[in-house]
Amino acid sequence: MPNMFGITIKSKEEREREYQEYVRKIFPFGDSQKEAVQTLLKEIIPEENATDLLMYYIQLKEKIADHPSMTLYEADSSLPKRAIRPRTVHGQPRIFALMEADQKIDESLTYPTAQELIARASFFSGR
Repeated sequence: MPNMFGITIKSKEEREREYQEYVRKIFPFGDSQKEAVQTLLKEIIPEENATDLLMYYIQLKEKIADHPSMTLYEADSSLPKRAIRPRTVHGQPRIFALMEADQKIDESLTYPTAQELIARASFFSGR
């Protein structure tokens, strides 16, 4: 890995390997898991931009993966002030409910339904 003027230059293969490692950290069960999460995000918060919701979800998931003892509230608080966040009042609690379900998921990818996640979000709304 060459180093020029303090900048490390990575090969295409190294960049691809790092990207694949990152994707596995966020979605260990691959594209099927990512698609399931995207679908649920659209269902539980249809009025918000799906890409923004996925970005917020990924940021939270990365924090939790890197710091397993961190709560969802701590992970959210540790994001930069300018980070993309849900705009609706019910957005964050619903994403927290999905994140909680995702932490228990296995290769079967049997997530709760959108209605179940919305109901579970009330647990996070009261905090």
